[in-house]
Amino acid sequence: MKKNDLKRSLWKRAWVKYLIMMKAVWIIMCVTMMHVSASNIYSQTMKVNIKMNNVDLEHVLWSIKNQTEFKFFYNSEDVRNVKRININLKNATAAEILTQCLRGTDLTYEIVN
Repeated sequence: MKKNDLKRSLWKRAWVKYLIMMKAVWIIMCVTMMHVSASNIYSQTMKVNIKMNNVDLEHVLWSIKNQTEFKFFYNSEDVRNVKRININLKNATAAEILTQCLRGTDLTYEIVN
């Protein structure tokens, strides 16, 4: 009898530890998802006014950077090869501005965090 009780007790402890671990994993996943969602919302709601004529892409990126908290990482050679840009947008997101500036090129962008 004692062996069965001991076995049952060990299984019960293991099951409780497993449930506690699963709760912890679930909480970490939820917190991570909320963080990712919050950073996505910022990038979609941050509005920029930009009016520039006959400028290169690097000037546009600097203008967006000065009006927002975004940081840009790019290869200078790639940016220099883009034709000069005329852009006039009000209350546009950084994504909308970049999409318009990169139209007709083989360059892409990615918003991270």
